[in-house]
Amino acid sequence: MTASPDVDFVFGQHAHVVQPIDRVNGKWVVYGTGNLIAQSGPAQPATYDGYVAEVTFTEGTDGFEATAMRWAPTYITKHSGSRPARVYLIPEAKDQVPALADAMAQSAARTRAVVTSRQPEGLVEIS
Repeated sequence: MTASPDVDFVFGQHAHVVQPIDRVNGKWVVYGTGNLIAQSGPAQPATYDGYVAEVTFTEGTDGFEATAMRWAPTYITKHSGSRPARVYLIPEAKDQVPALADAMAQSAARTRAVVTSRQPEGLVEIS
């Protein structure tokens, strides 16, 4: 797919677990951003991990090109009684929700290990 001149960027989804970001044939590929709305049992902590991706598109003479990729880890809390699940953007929430600081740090570390595992040049983590 990335070999096609008609494809500028690939964004995959649905696995409910974090998957890498990579560059394939010079094009950014987001394989899967993890979980942002669903929850699983406590035996599956990685299903509470996720990330948001920010893509910069630049218009050139031949159309648009995805020229930059940034990402930030997220953490989803469990739904409990009348308290709904909530998604936290970790860089913003880590200091604002002390009770979840350790869980967010562990989630961010797991997410970082997967997202950056293919070491694509130019990938930037929002901190």
